[in-house]
This record gives sequence, structure tokens and C-alpha cells, in this order.
Amino acid sequence: MKAVPAFPMAAAVMAGGRSTRMGRDKAFLEWQGRRLIDRQVALLRSLGPDELFVSGRAGIDYELGDVAVVCDDVADAGPLAGLAALLRATTAQHLLILAVDMPSMTPETLRDIVAQREPGRGVVPRIGGEWEPLAAVYPRELAGRVGERILDRRYAMRG
Repeated sequence: MKAVPAFPMAAAVMAGGRSTRMGRDKAFLEWQGRRLIDRQVALLRSLGPDELFVSGRAGIDYELGDVAVVCDDVADAGPLAGLAALLRATTAQHLLILAVDMPSMTPETLRDIVAQREPGRGVVPRIGGEWEPLAAVYPRELAGRVGERILDRRYAMRG
């Protein structure tokens, strides 16, 4: 296992989706006896981030105590709007994000992703041969470019 660089890092669970296809909020689904949101917050907390957030929807009580909930500024822009709001909220150099609906993610995989970051450079891993932008590290400097993509209505995370 690679050593994790010492410069500051924040972490966030991406839980702001409306779950329209599922019909109910994924964050509150139970998996192995725990709500998905609780499992993902605990997983990220185990990595020791300097700041811990949830990208969530306004008006929803996630019942997470000391975890700050950051809401999108732009409605219906998908996870990119959550990423934009989180990059503005953090004071850390890097932000690790993890989708609420990835319960099989392991701490080892996340540590490996985090270990690859460098100042000003993030990490979007390939998992199962596919790019995975919702289990990735983004540098805070990317906030401007993310904001531009939202203004241009280019919401795809894989872009």
C-alpha cells in the first residue's frame, strides 16, 4: 500500500441525487444493516480527512451530526453541481468524493486513489476498466473549470 501524502485533504459523500428512477432516496437505503449514507461517511472518516462533507439536497436531514451538508447552487446539474459546491466549500488542497451508491468501495482502494494525488493534480481512477469520476480526488484549483462547465450546461462528469 502506498503512503498517503501529508498535504490537506477533504472528503465528501455525493448524496444529492433525486433518485427518481429508484423512487426513494438512495442515501437512506439499508445495505448490510446500515444506511448507505452512514456507511460511506464512516468509510471516508476512516481515511482521516481534514474536512468531511455530504453533498446533499436542501431540506433533507441526513442525521449526521458533525458532518457539514453542502447543497448545490445549480439545480438539476447532476453530480457536477455537487462537485462545484464542494470545491468552493473546502479549504483543503484536494477533495476526495465518493458516491453514496457505491457500498462495495473499500478503504484500501480509496487509500490507493488518494496516494496518487500531487499538488494541483487530482486522480480519476479506472475501476473495472471504466473511468470512475464519483470515487476520485479533485484539486481545489479545478473549481473554476467546473463552474465554467456548469455555465456551459456541460454536466457530464466524464467530460
